[in-house]
Amino acid sequence: MWEKNHYKLSFSKNPFYRHEQVVLSTGACPGFFPVSFLRHGEGLDAAYECSGYAPLHSFRIERTEDALFLMEETLRILHRAPEYLLAPERAIIRTETVFYDKDSGRLQIAFLPLASGSSSLIQNLLLFLAQLKQDLRDGHTGIIDQFASDMYYNCLSTGDMLRVIGAARRQLEELTQPGSQTSGVS
Repeated sequence: MWEKNHYKLSFSKNPFYRHEQVVLSTGACPGFFPVSFLRHGEGLDAAYECSGYAPLHSFRIERTEDALFLMEETLRILHRAPEYLLAPERAIIRTETVFYDKDSGRLQIAFLPLASGSSSLIQNLLLFLAQLKQDLRDGHTGIIDQFASDMYYNCLSTGDMLRVIGAARRQLEELTQPGSQTSGVS
């Protein structure tokens, strides 16, 4: 549950691997919030320090440009995670676990592990994209649909996803540039 400056969760069984707890408690992995852990019996409490950030679900994302930016920044964080022994496919990526600081424009993720074997990274990211797409109002959701299709059918790695989303952002920029035939400006 998110409260101002803190995101706290209680688990009846510890879902974190030991090395995940070490990495997350030190705050060593850029893009992921530091976590304080407290064991109780077989369970575990996790408190994420998220001062200045709010979960994406508390924002209304109406522009495709913003949704693509948020997805790209999330992918950048996930792409670097293995350098710090965190498996991107273990992180639940949702608008409830990805946080944004509107003052700095930075993203951070509250690492919540998926149950082993419960879903692939691509399925996880497709659900996140669907959440980002919910409130879009600018009529360019086809670009997100194409990105999702490429991601799904080509089983892209995070590095490949970053390249494809960069191309999608350039395509959107061309479509929305003043004076382009599709921008509605004459």
